Amino acid sequence: MSGAVSLASAGKGPRHDGGGAAVPPLASVIGRLRLADALVAYALAGPAFLLLVLLFFLPVVAVIVIALTDWQFGARTLAFVGLANFREVFADEGFRASLVNTLVYVLIVVPGTVVLGLIIALLIESGKSCRAFYRAIHFLPFMATLAAMA
Repeated sequence: MSGAVSLASAGKGPRHDGGGAAVPPLASVIGRLRLADALVAYALAGPAFLLLVLLFFLPVVAVIVIALTDWQFGARTLAFVGLANFREVFADEGFRASLVNTLVYVLIVVPGTVVLGLIIALLIESGKSCRAFYRAIHFLPFMATLAAMA
């Protein structure tokens, strides 16, 4: 019966090595390796996750809690005021003016610097005729600062 497959060779039952000892099925070996890999992954990612929670999520929660109360620095008591702090801030003309100024600045400066940087990069990499000149102009402020410090 050369064409027949036994249960042991098909992975359906325990296999035996030459000495008669049972060899664990491949699935249990893979399962143990996956568990070991998972434990190693958690051990390596754990400190980073802990730092993320301690340095990002806890301060964000603290800021939200403080924003919804009337707490002042150094005060021993606080009371929940809800969104009253936000109503007060958005009612202030100075805050609204600074918010508009910030939005205008961001809408002009961020795209402007991206476009200007792209133009400078294209000029530097465009052709061989003025490539050295554009590189020199681009790095001149950096070199001038170093020369001034020396």
